[in-house]
Amino acid sequence: MHRWSELFIPTLREAPADAEVASHKFLVRAGYIRQLAAGIYSYLFLGTRSFNKIMAIVREEMDRIGQEFFLPALHPREIWEASGRWALMGENLFRLKDRKGGDMCLGMTEEEVMTTIALKDLRSAQDCVRGALATASPQAGRFTLVDALLCGAQIAQLSDDPGRALEMLVRAIEIAREEIILPFVRLHDVFAGLLARHPAVAAQWPVPRTGARPGPTAESAPVLPAELPDPFTLRELTILRFLATSMSTMEIADELCLSVNTVKTHLAAIYRKLPASRRRDAVLRARQLELM
Repeated sequence: MHRWSELFIPTLREAPADAEVASHKFLVRAGYIRQLAAGIYSYLFLGTRSFNKIMAIVREEMDRIGQEFFLPALHPREIWEASGRWALMGENLFRLKDRKGGDMCLGMTEEEVMTTIALKDLRSAQDCVRGALATASPQAGRFTLVDALLCGAQIAQLSDDPGRALEMLVRAIEIAREEIILPFVRLHDVFAGLLARHPAVAAQWPVPRTGARPGPTAESAPVLPAELPDPFTLRELTILRFLATSMSTMEIADELCLSVNTVKTHLAAIYRKLPASRRRDAVLRARQLELM
């Protein structure tokens, strides 16, 4: 135990002028954190104690589960390009080069690494997909189901089972109902050979494939139709494609590793530029302009 006077707990009577979120104000005033730069904070004594208690709870649950991975924070470019997020994340992804000149990044999440591990063990990958489909619920959302089915189709294709792959593609397309686009954007070339042999399924594919009418891609420059006086940024185009899904603003923010307020700011810009007053109108207008 320590006396309060012996501890560094710099409380404030008033919240800083730049603090807008309630949690930010309370943590600063109570002496838990101090801001070093935009989005960068130092955990002080009380903040560290609280953080350690949370870690202890998580540690207890992880030990109960019995399966924990220790994954690298530094990732090669290739696995992020495979998921489509190398371009999708834009300037929010911290990039650097290794001593041989290879492109690397600091991974903000570990989906790409876990996917790489799973794909090298098809049996485990099949178990993951089977588990995701078996535990499907309204809370899981159609987006998760479509992702799982497309992943299962890839596994079936790698296992030389085109019939099973085609079946899962058809199910994914039916669930997507031309409202969920992004997973198909990421994989439009992966199933090119299979779709070429099944034109009826290819005709239902939610996004244009190579050789179809041109549309914006993650790597391409922002599109500016003649009807729009103000061009879309790459980030706005990315969020625009999510509007065609059933994902909420919070889910979109989580997928892109952005704050909800940042996504709302981009949405306001999208509605202003189209123009549109609501989500459905924005999607319809964007499709008319061939932005998605």
